[in-house]
Amino acid sequence: MQLRIFSKLISALFHPLVMPILALFLGVASDSLLELYINPARLTMVYLIVALTTIVFPVVSFLFLYRAKEISNLQMTIRKERFKPLITTILYYSLGYYLLRKGELPATLLTFIFGCILATIFATIINLKYKISLHAIGIAGVMGYLCALFHLHDNINIYILFGVIIISGLVLTSRLILKVHTQKEIYMGAFLGFFIIYLAVANALYI
Repeated sequence: MQLRIFSKLISALFHPLVMPILALFLGVASDSLLELYINPARLTMVYLIVALTTIVFPVVSFLFLYRAKEISNLQMTIRKERFKPLITTILYYSLGYYLLRKGELPATLLTFIFGCILATIFATIINLKYKISLHAIGIAGVMGYLCALFHLHDNINIYILFGVIIISGLVLTSRLILKVHTQKEIYMGAFLGFFIIYLAVANALYI
């Protein structure tokens, strides 16, 4: 019983919607170039845009969908009910990307947000037929972003990397304990999240 409560807590704390701003925070903390090229005032604005378009706006939309009985629960455990929330998330992510694109920001930040859009699009397509772990996509995406930054700048922050590895293990294990996903769904999500974000950032893929 206590293990399930702990798993629910981990799942809530590291919800997929929180992952973009967590990745951004860890990226700034581990990459001195990001701090060098973004002054504090601009960084605050970046955090605000990311928080609004990846957390606040999607959550409000999910609550409306829930009240309209379009989704059975806010955890979106039913595959067929995920389409509208995922499409909504893509639209908000795109809005955030558009706003950030207008500023003179480092490419690694823009490619990360663009990678988040791509990962969500792929997740939406896969979800049409197969259930996939959005939690796994989210936390693996954070790992992919950090690994891409470390690769580009040839500098590894071992403490942050180790911490994210531990958190990833806890998140993925919690989804199994709660029996909301199979191992295949979790592995598929982790693979998608890591490689889409890593490839986007490492290869400067954005429009």
